[in-house]
Amino acid sequence: MSFAMAFQLLTNFGGLPLASPVIVGACPMTMNEHSRRALQDAGAGAIVLPSLFEEQVIQWSITIGRPVTDREKAILAQSKRTKHNWACPDAESYLALVNRSSTLGNLPIIASLNGFTAGGWMDFAGELQEAGAAAIELNVHHGRAANYESSAVIETTILDAVRELNAASRSAVPLASVTQVSTIKPLRFSLST
Repeated sequence: MSFAMAFQLLTNFGGLPLASPVIVGACPMTMNEHSRRALQDAGAGAIVLPSLFEEQVIQWSITIGRPVTDREKAILAQSKRTKHNWACPDAESYLALVNRSSTLGNLPIIASLNGFTAGGWMDFAGELQEAGAAAIELNVHHGRAANYESSAVIETTILDAVRELNAASRSAVPLASVTQVSTIKPLRFSLST
């Protein structure tokens, strides 16, 4: 006699219903169509695409004629330092990747935005949604704490970015979002007894 046991792996991640709790994080594999199919066949519940950086979205904004702030211009001027981390050369290519990924498979595609200020680049959440992203992972990072007046300024910057993403995604169809916060260098703690 054989007993078959069925497992229910349904879960919810940041408001996004998933058939499996396995979420494949951003990596080179998630950019490749054949790899995404293999991950889907292996039971992944969702796939996170590599990040699109704030600087790329600012450049896209300029290309489409949206005015940018002096702060955004300064961020764009420093973008040469991050170019080596870019998985896609520009925002248009990223939108095409999101669209292709979401239409060629059955897995929810989670787009990833990487930046550190609340600004016009957050409007890009709506573009990602239109391209087929089921959710957005927002990677908020900041420079060294010494570059800020206080920890409250860092917290306010991060909270403003999250609020703006939520407002942008609510303006159309609600979009799940997950926020990760990181620093350029890991924080070090020491315990004394």
